[in-house]
Amino acid sequence: MVSDYFHPSVGGVETHMYNLAENLVGLGHKVVVLTCCRGGRCGVRYLRGGVKVYHLPRVPVVGGTTLPNLGALRPFRAVAIRERVEIVHCHQTSSLSLECLLHAKTLGLRCVFTCHSLQGFAEVPSIWLNKCLKVACASADACVCVSHVSKENLVLRASVRPDDVFVIPNAVHTSVFNARRRLKRIRQTSGEFARLKRVCIVSRLVYRRGIDLLCQNFQIDPLSMQIWVASKWVNHREEERKSLASPVRVLADQAGAVRRDRDQAGLLQLDL
Repeated sequence: MVSDYFHPSVGGVETHMYNLAENLVGLGHKVVVLTCCRGGRCGVRYLRGGVKVYHLPRVPVVGGTTLPNLGALRPFRAVAIRERVEIVHCHQTSSLSLECLLHAKTLGLRCVFTCHSLQGFAEVPSIWLNKCLKVACASADACVCVSHVSKENLVLRASVRPDDVFVIPNAVHTSVFNARRRLKRIRQTSGEFARLKRVCIVSRLVYRRGIDLLCQNFQIDPLSMQIWVASKWVNHREEERKSLASPVRVLADQAGAVRRDRDQAGLLQLDL
């Protein structure tokens, strides 16, 4: 597995790769992760279950990704030969992932690319990224997306055949999100609040997370529904925050982290 996004940093791609690697090891496969150095980690590390991680001496600069320099061929070839790699699985449109897609085809290895996010078409950075993605995905034997919308987005951006793109939706372990039984739910109280429904949306206020749909399509009656948005990077999207309806409450501090210590009791009383 190859990506600039991996632990010790925290995110959806990092968690997805870690869980996938752990389950593949449990099925009897050997999994090796190739990523950049983070938090002083450089070299070889071992995770629980026998997952071997190579932290290359590449420092992330912007958005957690490294600079594209096509210099990953030598360490990638050394790791592929040492570990007897048969399949290269690249995640997300990071510099290291796109480079290793090209190098894998050069070495005659089978390669798969997984796209986790939606990207635009009009901005200049998106145009350049889509051009690079189009060249890299030409070397991929198959592509995986996390939703059908992501599949349509990838087909248009990378000009790949729809038959070569497969959809494996993300899953949520509902057992992890059970509220505490000792707290009484708000609908059990008397008065007007007994009919009030509280909905919490955990998302970043960015376009690719669908925040524009939240702003446009939520017709909220303040007497029957209250929307709570738990988000980070709020300060970068003040226009979306101001366009939300008045019953919408954004739970984030100045640093962008959700204040769980202050709002934990309220969050555990949510209906959805």
